Amino acid sequence: MNNLDLKLTGLTNEAGKKANAELSFESEAGEKLTHTAALQLAPLWAEGKIDLQNLKPAGLRPYYENALAAEIRDGLLDLSTQYSLENKGEQFQFKLTDLNAHLKKFRLELAGQPEPLWRIGSLAVKNSAVDLAQKRVTIGGLEIRDGSGYVQRAADGVINLTRLAKAQPEASAAPPAKPNGSVQWRVDARQIALDRFKIDFDDRATAAPSKINLSEIALRAENFSTAKNQRAKATLRARINKKGSVRLVGTAMIHPVTARFDVSAQDIELIPFQEYLTDKVNLLLTGGAIGTKGELVYETRGSGGQLDYRGSVQVGDFGAVEKSSAQELLQWKSLALDALQ
Repeated sequence: MNNLDLKLTGLTNEAGKKANAELSFESEAGEKLTHTAALQLAPLWAEGKIDLQNLKPAGLRPYYENALAAEIRDGLLDLSTQYSLENKGEQFQFKLTDLNAHLKKFRLELAGQPEPLWRIGSLAVKNSAVDLAQKRVTIGGLEIRDGSGYVQRAADGVINLTRLAKAQPEASAAPPAKPNGSVQWRVDARQIALDRFKIDFDDRATAAPSKINLSEIALRAENFSTAKNQRAKATLRARINKKGSVRLVGTAMIHPVTARFDVSAQDIELIPFQEYLTDKVNLLLTGGAIGTKGELVYETRGSGGQLDYRGSVQVGDFGAVEKSSAQELLQWKSLALDALQ
């Protein structure tokens, strides 16, 4: 710890008397913390501001390695927030306001994987707040740019993302929860933006390895909420294997899970999906691209959900041969199917 500076004035346990505190220091890695606050001991109360610069999350491994199997390799975090805490009888109140954070050059790796699980060039949280007593998180803006993800399904069917958390020892039985209708945590986000993202899917559970690439992923969402019956607006677009494209525009909500999107897709090549048909049909694709326009609806019903799609499908430059003899089975220039349900 370098450049440690601590100033404390007026501290007393006399009721209602406030003190001032200032604290700053730097780590050997160049991380810097600055803290200013006003506080009193009786009753307990404090208000202050914290500024954190150049925090390296990779250095926090001793604190997360027992829970997280993946390892943070790179990243820099800047964070600033106002805070307040107060002890009101049996209720302890703690709030963060004017919370802003910026994570840069983040990289998360998992042992045995050929690519990092996630790379994020920039992730910014803007104008946000946390209220511990009310169990509420409010995000003014969430912006993610220049990122990539790697999703692998191994030959045994296990997806790498399910290995992120380490198995924990079974805890002793907890006492029954009190049926007091306690408030659940609520998260609201006014604006969400994701740009220049890509995800590679590497499926090794098929007869032959299959790879699907989503690139130029962009997302815009407004008024996202985990509260009941709160519907968010969303627009999502992406490239599929570089040539194809898909765009979804509509609304969705979390509680209950419901979505309604207008879908538009074109030039999605079929050959990369051949391995998902190999053990189901006696043919090999030699060409073809699919497009569609319609409405996608998902609704929670009972203990499950129902997915419906209504629209049209176009298949162009399609070709297929018999698997063993390579004899031509099907070929057409264009096929259009309307009013599909």
